[in-house]
Amino acid sequence: MIAIDEFQTMSGDRNANHVKLLNKIHGGGYPAPIFVIATGLSDTLGVVERMGISRTKLNAVHSLGALSEEESRALIEGWTEHFQIPSGPWQDDLLDMA
Repeated sequence: MIAIDEFQTMSGDRNANHVKLLNKIHGGGYPAPIFVIATGLSDTLGVVERMGISRTKLNAVHSLGALSEEESRALIEGWTEHFQIPSGPWQDDLLDMA
């Protein structure tokens, strides 16, 4: 997970190197469970749209609260299956952090 706070202050457009990297992560360009969390003020969505790193026009952007324990477990199990990660005690550790 890459968490970027104060995302509304990010500079650049679709051609900036850091934006290209974020786009590659967003598009699943790495064979690993990596995702970006962009947090910030209300104009963060405008910055995300300018950079083209989300599917904002498809209403695929949501403000999130905390996941329930069941949702967290389902997410961890889904990652394990999707990315073919061997099960192990790391899953309990991740659930504790979640």
